[in-house]
Amino acid sequence: MGMILLVVDALMHRPVPGHRCFPRAEYRPKKRPRNPLVMVPAENLVVDGDQQRVVGPGDLHSFTGEGIKRKSRDCTEQDGGKAPGSGRVEHAGEAIDPHQTGSTQMSGTCFAPPGQRVSGRSASMNPFPAILNHFVGAPGTRSTEDLRRARLLAGFGLLGAVFGSVYALFYLLIAHNWGAGVIIVCSAAFATIPWLVRWGLSLALLGHLFGVILVAGFSGLCCVEGGLHGHAIAWLASIPLYALLLVGLRGATVWGTLCLASASLIAGCELAGIALPNLCPEEWRDVVSAAGYFGLTLFMLMLGIIFERGRSLAATSTQAALDQLSAANERLKQLNREKNEFLSIAVHDLKNPLTVVMGMSDLLGSGLVPPDKVAATSRKISDQAIRMRELISNLLDLNAIEEGRMTLARKSLDVAQLCTTSVEGFTELARRKNIALQLQNAAVEARAVGDGQAILQILDNLISNAVKYSSPGSNVQVQLIHEQDALLVEVRDHGPGISQADQAKLFRRFVRLSTKPTGGESSNGLGLFIVKRLAEGMGGTIECHSEVGVGTSFVLSLPKETSPAAAPATKVEPVRASRPARFDHEELPVDLTDPQGCSTVGA
Repeated sequence: MGMILLVVDALMHRPVPGHRCFPRAEYRPKKRPRNPLVMVPAENLVVDGDQQRVVGPGDLHSFTGEGIKRKSRDCTEQDGGKAPGSGRVEHAGEAIDPHQTGSTQMSGTCFAPPGQRVSGRSASMNPFPAILNHFVGAPGTRSTEDLRRARLLAGFGLLGAVFGSVYALFYLLIAHNWGAGVIIVCSAAFATIPWLVRWGLSLALLGHLFGVILVAGFSGLCCVEGGLHGHAIAWLASIPLYALLLVGLRGATVWGTLCLASASLIAGCELAGIALPNLCPEEWRDVVSAAGYFGLTLFMLMLGIIFERGRSLAATSTQAALDQLSAANERLKQLNREKNEFLSIAVHDLKNPLTVVMGMSDLLGSGLVPPDKVAATSRKISDQAIRMRELISNLLDLNAIEEGRMTLARKSLDVAQLCTTSVEGFTELARRKNIALQLQNAAVEARAVGDGQAILQILDNLISNAVKYSSPGSNVQVQLIHEQDALLVEVRDHGPGISQADQAKLFRRFVRLSTKPTGGESSNGLGLFIVKRLAEGMGGTIECHSEVGVGTSFVLSLPKETSPAAAPATKVEPVRASRPARFDHEELPVDLTDPQGCSTVGA
């Protein structure tokens, strides 16, 4: 009985959709990379060890013969870069961080439903799955259904050979030689089935071959054990159930018909007065019948367990698929909402300045604008054009980031000079709003490693936001801070501050905060999202510290160069910066008119 249950348990550890068997992972960590790639959501990973644990829906790992390859997962800002359940995989008392990669030697473990614990010791005490894998082949060489049938064929073949040998030995001991001969022939045939599976013969053909062995064997036993008066006739009833597992409904119907024909033939002989001999010694007949019915009971129990486990696993897999589908559907709804919000923002932020440009251009063209107002009108047109350009640039940068087309250079730069350039670009805007824009600690060269255009874009965004959200009469400070391994650039304003709720979604796409710009300026909700990606792409960070009613501080951290020589360029996420070169809008008329032989006169 114990061996029957052991075999059933081994047969049940077969892959179904969502539950794939793989070799055991022996984790050997390597150096953590700068930009790990993780992904997501897959089924539950079991890492073998003294105490294996199944982790809930988390990172997707692809297995090869050499090791585990971690694939990319987009860690959204909504969950802080970590998906529920994706954080850690526990292994023999240590934790494997999905942000780490390592060489992993493979040797025997599987996926299992959430919450299930699997003992490494119990797995090592049961060699039957390893034996089945020897005949079935490596995971991934067959489809899920073919792998299930191959494991059943190999398992039933081994089971039939073992139990057939035991029955044959028993029959020989009681001198039931004819019965022993039939069982020995059938056991030898059963023993060949796993090898035929290993050699790649058609599983459907092997399933029917198994049926031939069973029908021939039990029919032969009926002929030497008294026909209807022996136990073998009852075994014919189990063959259609077995066939249902291995060859499907149509095959089971065929074998059911053959079993019915065999039983009818035996019954017909009895009705016709043709008595089939019972060659078993008379004193052992009751024992043989009892052993036969006992074996039949165990076999039917095994089939019932297999059917129930299959139904349970199928239901679990179906529910898991439905849960994933529901999660994907919710994600699609969220993406659709973001798309609609984005379209609304883009249309609004392009329509309004375009209307201003058209109106002002018409005024200039009509000659109704007084000469002393032409310069101011031109400035308004230029400001609105810059506003549209900023939106388009942000959209192009967003598209480049999402498609992985952005390449950021990694070289030594004077960040103090970049800060000076950026501050000078916003001096006029700050003056108009009566805001004091101050640059501190920039007199001395401050070198860090990064991409000059990307750093300038980050500084422009942070300073622009600080000026935008500061009240007239306040001040904005840009400060360089030297640390041992990093150079910090702090942009601090004394505006209304950012609430905790807004800080939680600060670096998401298409998010507009509850705080509004003090001068009616626009915000498309893309700037800080792009800033965060650019900073991380250069190996840096961006942090926000804010208190409502006090002000806000953004801190950009960049790695310092390790030597006076420029650091070699490093390719991060392939990205191409789409932001155009900076230029002073006041110089635009000169750039356009001078090549045409005209001159520009200040108002």
